Amino acid sequence: MLQSLKALCARELAALQDDQLEVINGLPKSTKTVIRNLHDDLLIYAKTFARFWTINYTFIVVTNNLTVDWKLSSLKNLASVRIQVEWTSELLSHFQNLLWPIKIKNDISGEDERKQVPGTIAFKFAAVNGLQEICAFLWGLLRQPSRIFLLSRAGGEISAVAALELVNLDYNILYAWMLAINTGCPLVLKQYHKKYSIEVMTFLLIIKMKQYHMLDVVFDANYPLEYNFTKEDINFDSELLQQISEMPERYRTKGFALASWFFATINVEQTVRTIETLCGPNWTAAVDLKVLLKSATKN
Repeated sequence: MLQSLKALCARELAALQDDQLEVINGLPKSTKTVIRNLHDDLLIYAKTFARFWTINYTFIVVTNNLTVDWKLSSLKNLASVRIQVEWTSELLSHFQNLLWPIKIKNDISGEDERKQVPGTIAFKFAAVNGLQEICAFLWGLLRQPSRIFLLSRAGGEISAVAALELVNLDYNILYAWMLAINTGCPLVLKQYHKKYSIEVMTFLLIIKMKQYHMLDVVFDANYPLEYNFTKEDINFDSELLQQISEMPERYRTKGFALASWFFATINVEQTVRTIETLCGPNWTAAVDLKVLLKSATKN
Protein backbone atom coordinates (compact mmCIF):
# COMPACT_ATOMS: atom_id res chain seq x y z
CA MET A 1 0.00 0.00 0.00
CA LEU A 2 1.47 3.34 -1.08
CA GLN A 3 0.67 6.66 0.55
CA SER A 4 1.06 9.90 -1.35
CA LEU A 5 4.16 12.02 -0.80
CA LYS A 6 1.90 14.77 0.55
CA ALA A 7 0.42 12.44 3.17
CA LEU A 8 3.83 11.09 4.19
CA CYS A 9 5.33 14.57 4.54
CA ALA A 10 2.32 15.81 6.49
CA ARG A 11 2.57 12.87 8.87
CA GLU A 12 6.27 13.53 9.47
CA LEU A 13 5.54 17.14 10.40
CA ALA A 14 2.46 16.27 12.45
CA ALA A 15 4.42 13.63 14.37
CA LEU A 16 6.73 16.27 15.85
CA GLN A 17 6.53 16.99 19.56
CA ASP A 18 4.53 20.04 20.66
CA ASP A 19 7.68 22.07 21.33
CA GLN A 20 9.02 21.23 17.86
CA LEU A 21 5.94 22.29 15.88
CA GLU A 22 7.26 25.82 15.57
CA VAL A 23 9.03 24.64 12.40
CA ILE A 24 5.68 24.92 10.58
CA ASN A 25 5.23 28.60 11.49
CA GLY A 26 6.50 29.69 8.07
CA LEU A 27 3.79 27.76 6.26
CA PRO A 28 0.53 29.35 5.06
CA LYS A 29 -2.12 29.62 7.79
CA SER A 30 -4.42 27.04 6.20
CA THR A 31 -1.56 24.53 5.94
CA LYS A 32 -0.55 25.12 9.55
CA THR A 33 -4.10 24.46 10.66
CA VAL A 34 -4.20 21.17 8.75
CA ILE A 35 -0.86 20.05 10.22
CA ARG A 36 -1.88 20.96 13.76
CA ASN A 37 -5.18 19.14 13.36
CA LEU A 38 -3.35 16.08 12.06
CA HIS A 39 -0.91 16.36 14.98
CA ASP A 40 -3.87 16.17 17.37
CA ASP A 41 -5.38 13.25 15.43
CA LEU A 42 -2.16 11.23 15.59
CA LEU A 43 -1.97 11.80 19.32
CA ILE A 44 -5.61 10.77 19.79
CA TYR A 45 -5.07 7.56 17.82
CA ALA A 46 -1.88 6.67 19.70
CA LYS A 47 -3.46 7.33 23.11
CA THR A 48 -6.63 5.42 22.25
CA PHE A 49 -4.76 2.17 21.65
CA ALA A 50 -1.76 2.64 23.96
CA ARG A 51 -3.31 0.15 26.39
CA PHE A 52 -2.59 -2.63 23.90
CA TRP A 53 0.94 -1.69 22.84
CA THR A 54 2.92 1.46 22.12
CA ILE A 55 1.68 2.92 18.84
CA ASN A 56 4.42 4.10 16.51
CA TYR A 57 3.27 7.01 14.33
CA THR A 58 4.90 5.23 11.38
CA PHE A 59 2.04 2.73 11.53
CA ILE A 60 -0.71 5.35 11.43
CA VAL A 61 -2.01 5.74 7.87
CA VAL A 62 -2.74 9.27 6.69
CA THR A 63 -5.16 9.82 3.80
CA ASN A 64 -4.62 12.19 0.90
CA ASN A 65 -7.07 14.51 2.67
CA LEU A 66 -4.57 14.55 5.56
CA THR A 67 -6.75 12.77 8.07
CA VAL A 68 -6.13 9.51 9.91
CA ASP A 69 -7.46 6.40 8.18
CA TRP A 70 -8.57 4.45 11.26
CA LYS A 71 -9.34 1.22 9.39
CA LEU A 72 -6.03 0.96 7.53
CA SER A 73 -4.14 2.11 10.61
CA SER A 74 -5.68 -0.70 12.65
CA LEU A 75 -4.64 -3.23 10.01
CA LYS A 76 -1.14 -1.78 9.78
CA ASN A 77 -0.71 -1.90 13.55
CA LEU A 78 -1.77 -5.55 13.65
CA ALA A 79 0.81 -6.24 10.94
CA SER A 80 3.46 -4.39 12.97
CA VAL A 81 3.44 -6.92 15.83
CA ARG A 82 4.07 -10.64 16.09
CA ILE A 83 1.03 -12.35 17.58
CA GLN A 84 1.98 -15.19 19.92
CA VAL A 85 0.00 -18.07 18.47
CA GLU A 86 1.08 -21.21 16.62
CA TRP A 87 1.61 -20.08 13.05
CA THR A 88 1.89 -22.16 9.91
CA SER A 89 2.61 -20.91 6.41
CA GLU A 90 -1.05 -21.46 5.51
CA LEU A 91 -2.32 -19.51 8.52
CA LEU A 92 0.09 -16.68 7.81
CA SER A 93 -1.11 -16.54 4.20
CA HIS A 94 -4.73 -16.40 5.36
CA PHE A 95 -3.90 -13.64 7.82
CA GLN A 96 -2.18 -11.69 5.05
CA ASN A 97 -5.37 -11.87 2.99
CA LEU A 98 -7.38 -10.51 5.92
CA LEU A 99 -4.96 -7.60 6.32
CA TRP A 100 -4.95 -6.64 2.63
CA PRO A 101 -3.73 -4.15 1.37
CA ILE A 102 -1.31 -4.09 4.31
CA LYS A 103 1.73 -6.37 3.98
CA ILE A 104 3.11 -8.45 6.85
CA LYS A 105 6.49 -10.05 7.32
CA ASN A 106 6.30 -13.56 5.89
CA ASP A 107 8.17 -15.31 8.68
CA ILE A 108 6.97 -18.07 11.01
CA SER A 109 10.32 -18.63 12.71
CA GLY A 110 9.66 -16.15 15.50
CA GLU A 111 13.05 -14.52 14.94
CA ASP A 112 11.87 -11.22 13.49
CA GLU A 113 12.19 -7.98 15.44
CA ARG A 114 8.51 -7.13 15.74
CA LYS A 115 7.07 -6.64 19.20
CA GLN A 116 5.44 -9.83 20.43
CA VAL A 117 1.91 -9.62 21.84
CA PRO A 118 -0.34 -12.35 23.25
CA GLY A 119 -3.17 -13.64 21.08
CA THR A 120 -5.74 -12.29 23.55
CA ILE A 121 -4.32 -8.77 23.22
CA ALA A 122 -4.42 -8.97 19.43
CA PHE A 123 -8.03 -10.21 19.64
CA LYS A 124 -8.99 -7.28 21.88
CA PHE A 125 -7.30 -4.81 19.53
CA ALA A 126 -9.18 -6.29 16.57
CA ALA A 127 -12.44 -6.19 18.55
CA VAL A 128 -12.21 -2.50 19.50
CA ASN A 129 -11.52 -1.74 15.84
CA GLY A 130 -14.56 -3.65 14.62
CA LEU A 131 -12.47 -6.18 12.67
CA GLN A 132 -14.92 -9.08 12.85
CA GLU A 133 -13.20 -11.35 10.31
CA ILE A 134 -9.87 -10.98 12.06
CA CYS A 135 -11.52 -11.65 15.44
CA ALA A 136 -12.96 -14.88 14.02
CA PHE A 137 -9.55 -15.86 12.60
CA LEU A 138 -7.70 -15.19 15.87
CA TRP A 139 -10.41 -16.96 17.87
CA GLY A 140 -9.61 -20.12 15.94
CA LEU A 141 -5.96 -19.84 17.02
CA LEU A 142 -6.61 -19.24 20.72
CA ARG A 143 -6.50 -22.03 23.27
CA GLN A 144 -9.48 -22.73 25.51
CA PRO A 145 -8.21 -20.83 28.61
CA SER A 146 -7.76 -17.70 26.48
CA ARG A 147 -11.26 -18.07 25.06
CA ILE A 148 -12.76 -18.48 28.53
CA PHE A 149 -10.87 -15.37 29.65
CA LEU A 150 -12.38 -13.31 26.84
CA LEU A 151 -15.89 -14.71 27.28
CA SER A 152 -15.78 -13.93 31.00
CA ARG A 153 -15.51 -10.20 30.27
CA ALA A 154 -12.18 -10.16 32.13
CA GLY A 155 -10.67 -8.89 28.91
CA GLY A 156 -13.18 -6.06 28.58
CA GLU A 157 -16.77 -5.57 27.47
CA ILE A 158 -16.02 -4.90 23.79
CA SER A 159 -13.88 -8.01 23.32
CA ALA A 160 -16.45 -10.02 25.31
CA VAL A 161 -19.20 -8.97 22.89
CA ALA A 162 -17.01 -10.00 19.95
CA ALA A 163 -16.30 -13.36 21.60
CA LEU A 164 -19.94 -13.99 22.56
CA GLU A 165 -21.01 -13.26 18.98
CA LEU A 166 -18.55 -15.86 17.69
CA VAL A 167 -20.00 -18.60 19.91
CA ASN A 168 -23.61 -17.48 19.36
CA LEU A 169 -24.31 -16.61 23.01
CA ASP A 170 -26.60 -13.80 24.15
CA TYR A 171 -25.13 -10.49 25.24
CA ASN A 172 -26.18 -6.94 26.08
CA ILE A 173 -24.59 -4.31 23.89
CA LEU A 174 -25.09 -1.48 26.42
CA TYR A 175 -21.77 -1.45 28.26
CA ALA A 176 -19.70 -2.25 25.17
CA TRP A 177 -21.44 0.61 23.32
CA MET A 178 -20.85 2.99 26.22
CA LEU A 179 -17.22 1.88 26.55
CA ALA A 180 -16.61 2.34 22.82
CA ILE A 181 -17.63 5.99 23.14
CA ASN A 182 -15.87 6.54 26.45
CA THR A 183 -12.57 5.17 25.16
CA GLY A 184 -12.88 6.77 21.72
CA CYS A 185 -13.07 3.70 19.46
CA PRO A 186 -15.08 4.85 16.42
CA LEU A 187 -14.82 1.77 14.18
CA VAL A 188 -16.53 -0.65 16.55
CA LEU A 189 -18.99 2.08 17.53
CA LYS A 190 -19.93 2.51 13.87
CA GLN A 191 -20.53 -1.22 13.71
CA TYR A 192 -22.78 -1.11 16.79
CA HIS A 193 -24.95 1.82 15.84
CA LYS A 194 -25.66 0.49 12.36
CA LYS A 195 -26.45 -3.01 13.59
CA TYR A 196 -28.79 -1.84 16.36
CA SER A 197 -30.20 1.31 14.67
CA ILE A 198 -29.03 3.57 17.48
CA GLU A 199 -27.45 6.34 15.40
CA VAL A 200 -29.26 9.14 17.24
CA MET A 201 -28.27 7.77 20.64
CA THR A 202 -24.68 7.39 19.48
CA PHE A 203 -24.62 10.98 18.21
CA LEU A 204 -26.07 12.33 21.47
CA LEU A 205 -23.64 10.41 23.66
CA ILE A 206 -20.62 11.45 21.56
CA ILE A 207 -21.64 15.09 22.07
CA LYS A 208 -22.33 14.58 25.78
CA MET A 209 -18.95 12.89 26.35
CA LYS A 210 -17.09 15.36 24.12
CA GLN A 211 -15.55 12.63 21.94
CA TYR A 212 -15.83 14.89 18.91
CA HIS A 213 -13.05 13.23 16.92
CA MET A 214 -15.34 10.23 16.44
CA LEU A 215 -17.95 12.11 14.41
CA ASP A 216 -16.17 11.98 11.04
CA VAL A 217 -15.37 8.27 11.37
CA VAL A 218 -18.67 7.04 12.82
CA PHE A 219 -20.83 9.26 10.62
CA ASP A 220 -19.07 8.99 7.28
CA ALA A 221 -19.87 10.39 3.82
CA ASN A 222 -23.26 8.65 3.83
CA TYR A 223 -24.45 11.31 6.27
CA PRO A 224 -25.05 14.99 5.43
CA LEU A 225 -22.16 17.44 5.46
CA GLU A 226 -24.21 20.64 5.51
CA TYR A 227 -26.93 21.89 7.81
CA ASN A 228 -30.11 23.90 7.48
CA PHE A 229 -32.04 25.00 10.55
CA THR A 230 -35.12 26.34 8.79
CA LYS A 231 -37.15 23.40 10.11
CA GLU A 232 -39.82 24.43 12.63
CA ASP A 233 -39.14 21.42 14.84
CA ILE A 234 -35.67 22.58 15.88
CA ASN A 235 -35.26 24.39 19.19
CA PHE A 236 -32.44 26.91 18.75
CA ASP A 237 -32.12 27.41 22.51
CA SER A 238 -31.73 23.72 23.31
CA GLU A 239 -28.91 22.40 25.44
CA LEU A 240 -27.81 20.16 22.56
CA LEU A 241 -27.33 23.00 20.08
CA GLN A 242 -25.56 25.01 22.75
CA GLN A 243 -23.14 22.14 23.29
CA ILE A 244 -22.54 21.82 19.55
CA SER A 245 -21.89 25.55 19.24
CA GLU A 246 -19.14 25.18 21.86
CA MET A 247 -17.39 22.37 19.98
CA PRO A 248 -13.97 23.04 18.39
CA GLU A 249 -14.45 24.74 15.03
CA ARG A 250 -13.16 21.79 13.00
CA TYR A 251 -16.00 19.57 14.28
CA ARG A 252 -18.80 22.13 14.58
CA THR A 253 -20.17 22.00 11.03
CA LYS A 254 -20.44 18.21 11.17
CA GLY A 255 -22.18 18.44 14.54
CA PHE A 256 -24.78 20.91 13.27
CA ALA A 257 -25.27 18.94 10.05
CA LEU A 258 -26.00 15.73 11.93
CA ALA A 259 -28.29 17.47 14.44
CA SER A 260 -30.24 19.12 11.63
CA TRP A 261 -30.61 15.85 9.75
CA PHE A 262 -31.50 13.68 12.74
CA PHE A 263 -34.08 16.02 14.24
CA ALA A 264 -35.79 16.63 10.92
CA THR A 265 -36.35 12.90 10.41
CA ILE A 266 -36.68 11.08 13.74
CA ASN A 267 -39.71 10.19 15.81
CA VAL A 268 -38.76 11.57 19.23
CA GLU A 269 -41.06 9.38 21.31
CA GLN A 270 -39.96 6.25 19.48
CA THR A 271 -36.31 7.20 19.99
CA VAL A 272 -36.95 7.77 23.71
CA ARG A 273 -38.43 4.27 23.93
CA THR A 274 -35.36 2.88 22.15
CA ILE A 275 -33.11 4.60 24.69
CA GLU A 276 -35.12 3.15 27.57
CA THR A 277 -35.11 -0.32 26.03
CA LEU A 278 -31.34 -0.34 25.58
CA CYS A 279 -30.30 1.53 28.71
CA GLY A 280 -33.19 1.09 31.13
CA PRO A 281 -35.32 4.04 32.27
CA ASN A 282 -33.25 4.88 35.35
CA TRP A 283 -29.71 4.75 33.97
CA THR A 284 -28.17 8.20 34.43
CA ALA A 285 -26.83 8.46 30.90
CA ALA A 286 -30.22 7.43 29.50
CA VAL A 287 -31.92 10.22 31.45
CA ASP A 288 -29.36 12.73 30.15
CA LEU A 289 -29.81 11.53 26.56
CA LYS A 290 -33.58 11.89 26.79
CA VAL A 291 -33.23 15.43 28.13
CA LEU A 292 -30.92 16.36 25.25
CA LEU A 293 -33.24 14.73 22.75
CA LYS A 294 -36.44 16.36 23.98
CA SER A 295 -34.86 19.78 24.47
CA ALA A 296 -33.75 19.87 20.83
CA THR A 297 -37.25 19.43 19.44
CA LYS A 298 -40.31 21.63 19.61
CA ASN A 299 -43.64 20.17 20.67
